Amino acid sequence: MTTGRGTAPITEFIPLVDTGDGALCCTVAPHLARPDGGLYGGSAAALAVTAAERATGRRCLSLGIRYLAPAALGDEIRVVVTNLSAGRSVSQVEVKGTHGDRLIFAATAAAAVEGSHDDDAQLVPFPDAPAPSTCRTYRETDLASAGNMWRSLAVRVAHHDGVDVSAQPLRLWARINGVAATPATMAYVSDWVSEGFWQGVHRAGMGVTIDGSITVAQPDPTEWILMEILPQSSWAGYCAGQVLMWSENGVFLGTATQTVKLRRLSTT
Repeated sequence: MTTGRGTAPITEFIPLVDTGDGALCCTVAPHLARPDGGLYGGSAAALAVTAAERATGRRCLSLGIRYLAPAALGDEIRVVVTNLSAGRSVSQVEVKGTHGDRLIFAATAAAAVEGSHDDDAQLVPFPDAPAPSTCRTYRETDLASAGNMWRSLAVRVAHHDGVDVSAQPLRLWARINGVAATPATMAYVSDWVSEGFWQGVHRAGMGVTIDGSITVAQPDPTEWILMEILPQSSWAGYCAGQVLMWSENGVFLGTATQTVKLRRLSTT
């Protein structure tokens, strides 16, 4: 069940400042950066989702994003949202993030009016996963002193003790400490397809995200998000896959996809 700790709004974690000329600005702070100091792909997706929701006043339904150039710790990202279509129930926008004259990311998003419908249903079953409070930390990633994304991100292995994790899809509990699950939170934590791929082929490596998407299902005020990571194939050094996400209460939150460039790490 939910713990109630994840209560801070995502806008405190993704601080987009109005520049007064129709744009928004965000500095790449340590919690938005990878360990190597570059802008974390999940941070860029969360920026795009947050900007789309702020511009439309509606909850993000889906987002597709392409990562076009790197940004570094301390860089200011200027975010501009362009309205493409404003319907009665759905708004569609374009979101671009730039640093100087470089286009860092480009995204399109759909944001919808929230409400219930007679056909609301959940067809994806909740996996057999232990509660996050009983799970071990994933690769010692809960590093409160880290000067990067791991300072705010907690990840735990969502498999029962004694289970051969290498023979199953990688399942992880993830959270932004103190922040409740929202479409932007989901975008931030879901950048894991390459990790699932390397586990599946029993090698050490990383991945550079080329593009991704997020499709949002039912909202649920959860702290921890359960991710089932499903890499599908690799070819010529690239991998595609998806991440399915649920709340602690078993509510299906949505799906993320990624295309990544694979980089094998030396084990010697």
